[in-house]
Amino acid sequence: MESFISILSVQTNSHTNENVVVGLLAVSGHSIYFDYSKSKIHYAQKISGSQQLGILTQTVLKKIENQVDKENNAQTKLFSKSLFNASYIEYLNDYSAGAVKFSVPVHINKIFTEASFADYYHKFVGEITSKKITTGTFKSSVKKYFTKKGLNEKADIAYKLNPDKFKGIYNET
Repeated sequence: MESFISILSVQTNSHTNENVVVGLLAVSGHSIYFDYSKSKIHYAQKISGSQQLGILTQTVLKKIENQVDKENNAQTKLFSKSLFNASYIEYLNDYSAGAVKFSVPVHINKIFTEASFADYYHKFVGEITSKKITTGTFKSSVKKYFTKKGLNEKADIAYKLNPDKFKGIYNET
């Protein structure tokens, strides 16, 4: 499973090649994670002295966000080829001459989740992600299947396993 990240930045001064990191893109299997910082765009706009840079950057990043949402919500993700693959990000790194610059995709041996993306986003962008992170335990994710109407009539959900009857169980569970 291919996982990689790419840092998105805005060039504020072409003479010194000064960049401000404004966002992060992470791809892990069929999931794409993306977020950007509106406050960093505002700072880059102030540093560069160009209001058009902020407007253009905001527009480009909003379009990328819409495309990410579209691909994440697609029903046929398994059979369609994603626009966000490593070779396309490398192409954008080489030939992107617009407001937003993509870094070379860095391959990471990790499957991204919302929580791990938020950690990487905080490390690279320096802010907490604006995306809502759903952190649930295994118990809470399974519990919704056991609270269905009529299940108590068919099975004893509150059954306790006796450690004397089952080998390998040390406490009553």
